[in-house]
Amino acid sequence: MAALADECNRAVKATVALHPVSAKKVEVEELPSKPPTSANTPIQNRLKSKIADLTLKIKKLQDFVSTGFAKNDQKRELHHDKLKLKELTQKLNRAENLRKAQQKLRDKKKLEAPQTLPKPKRDRPPIEKEQEGLQEAILNLVYYGASADDRRRSEILKCAKTVNELLTGLKNQSK
Repeated sequence: MAALADECNRAVKATVALHPVSAKKVEVEELPSKPPTSANTPIQNRLKSKIADLTLKIKKLQDFVSTGFAKNDQKRELHHDKLKLKELTQKLNRAENLRKAQQKLRDKKKLEAPQTLPKPKRDRPPIEKEQEGLQEAILNLVYYGASADDRRRSEILKCAKTVNELLTGLKNQSK
């Protein structure tokens, strides 16, 4: 890529040296010598190489047109090549902006990920994890000796058993 740009610059300088009066100077954007190190970007690389080839072709056509020996076909080709160059640079800018936006989104997700995960605690783990059937067993024992609200306005059950009776019931179920 850099070699193409250097070759293109040498060709323009040689043409300007041959035709100092008739040659027009063209400003050329410097292409980066290498793609970003963080990402492999084959689409951008392909577009950059096409742009470099097209700029070389445009420079040669401009030099030929500036000598005055160019035909209408070559002038039309120069015009079409300039339009294509503009289109390719727009595609390259779009591809680079998309790459940057995607990288920004990935970085944002990396920052959000630790916040969404539950943090491990240093305390004892909850009893539901150690003894999964404990809650069901307690409810079964409570329901057996429970009575409903007198007016049945709520779903609260009144347990007729004491805590000691519940503990003995749990011990009997575990055996």
